[in-house]
Amino acid sequence: MRCAKGTAFFRTGTACSFASTNEWGLWDNCTLAGNTLKQFLESARRREIVRLALDHGSLAATVVLGGFVALLLFGTQVLDWYWLAVLALAGAGLAAYRVNSAAPGLYKVAQRVDAALGLKDSLSTAVHFLASDNPVAERQREQAAEAAHSADLKTALPFYRPRFAVPAAILA
Repeated sequence: MRCAKGTAFFRTGTACSFASTNEWGLWDNCTLAGNTLKQFLESARRREIVRLALDHGSLAATVVLGGFVALLLFGTQVLDWYWLAVLALAGAGLAAYRVNSAAPGLYKVAQRVDAALGLKDSLSTAVHFLASDNPVAERQREQAAEAAHSADLKTALPFYRPRFAVPAAILA
């Protein structure tokens, strides 16, 4: 079922406008399958960003705690509040910068999910041909949406212990 430009057809059968589009702005001409695929890939991207935030947040915590230990060892006025604030802001800034620079796009997330679940580039091909009105591309998007509907994000993009969790725990 085709949707009017700027609308999405949801499972309830109502056409509603949606404000968010992907980074290419290609969700305007959507199908029911395209909307399902969009929701799946955006959920996968959010999951990947949370994983990155945990990983880079533990690095920032390690830097902040290491800086605090260095202040304790070498500083004279260590417990002044502004040093702790500077360390905390530096750590938060470092984490935010690294997460922002490492956040993957929808195509990269689709490639990762394809590889993890053995979907043979089904999702990434659908993302690549989002703007196409070709009937073959539409059928491929429908197949990708079916694969996305049966896919498990926890299996495709599992959470694991961040690399710097142990050093941060040791410094804490």
